[in-house]
Amino acid sequence: NIQSFRYLKTVSVAKSRRSNNNGEGNSLLDPEATKVSLMDPSTAQVTPLELVRKMLEKAQSLGVTVKKGKVVGLQREENGKYSAVKMENGEKVKGDVIVLAMGAWGVETEDWFDSFRVPMVGIASSSMIVKATASITDAPACFCSEDSNGCHLEMYPRPDNTVYVCGFGGSPHLKKEEVLKLNPDEIKPNQNRVLKAIDSFRHLSKLKSISVSESSNEADLTLQCCLRPCTSDSLPMIGKLPGVDIYIAHGHNCWGILWGPITGKVMSELILDGTTSLDLKSFDPMRFS
Repeated sequence: NIQSFRYLKTVSVAKSRRSNNNGEGNSLLDPEATKVSLMDPSTAQVTPLELVRKMLEKAQSLGVTVKKGKVVGLQREENGKYSAVKMENGEKVKGDVIVLAMGAWGVETEDWFDSFRVPMVGIASSSMIVKATASITDAPACFCSEDSNGCHLEMYPRPDNTVYVCGFGGSPHLKKEEVLKLNPDEIKPNQNRVLKAIDSFRHLSKLKSISVSESSNEADLTLQCCLRPCTSDSLPMIGKLPGVDIYIAHGHNCWGILWGPITGKVMSELILDGTTSLDLKSFDPMRFS
């Protein structure tokens, strides 16, 4: 029952000095400033926050308990078995198996296991959600070419008449020591890139009135930033560590919402059956070790 799920067109957008957009996306794009070509006539879309909330609610209805806190390590018994996750508050959460799905903070796991390497950076990517003043429900998803601001905007209109905008460019790549100094709520938008992206968005879209001064008004413009976990070969780390009941599932870069559900499915297969419906060889978490 995902209310935001729908299909929409996806288009490629380039800046243009004259109208040449073939009628595509006129409710969002400025026809005098853009040239549009169709990439896909039917792309599936879902709003990430709704998806993860409803998946969590479903899991809780099936008996899952959620504990919020910071993990600082694992409990290992004398026989070598890992038996619990150690929390910062001193609590130990016991389990038959342990799944580590830690996003960019997965770099810390190489300190927990001998000869285990996690060559991964956290890419701090700013984004914004813009509230449209007129209906944009027929607008397509837009992948824009790189411009003079260094932006290559991606614009995703949503059913609630907002537009999610990313592709600001200039995202810093944080190394392990930098990532581990940060908590998730300390990842903040890059104000310089925000200004560049707003300028680019104004030139491409019909929504000309937004400005960074409105960022305090969440009804008009919401600024945010995520830390994308990207491995050195750009593939996620998914699988079981040899000899122990430890399972790894991180490094999904910007594809977490797309890859998250199938990762959960194959991890459950691996834990329960020992085999998976998807070949995980390319995602072996030991491939860097």
